[in-house]
Amino acid sequence: MSCLVLPDGALGLPTLATLEQNIPVIAVRENMDVLRNDLTRLPWRPGQVHVVGNDWEAADVTASLRIGIDPAIVRRPVAEARQVVDAAAPRA
Repeated sequence: MSCLVLPDGALGLPTLATLEQNIPVIAVRENMDVLRNDLTRLPWRPGQVHVVGNDWEAADVTASLRIGIDPAIVRRPVAEARQVVDAAAPRA
């Protein structure tokens, strides 16, 4: 499993299993139902939980995770980007 997408506030065995196994979780605010748990209070690892507004954003985060891009670097405000130079790479 590459990630778990769930309604924001949903807390159950799948959520706890992803927490334990360091699987990314995407919580969708638009899909809130009667469950009102605060998922951000769980002891997630940095970058493990992503709270998004709607299903479109959840699809974007899923795609970012799939190709290895940290979703936090493409959110506004954009953090300062640094160029990493590989010393072994040939110079043009």
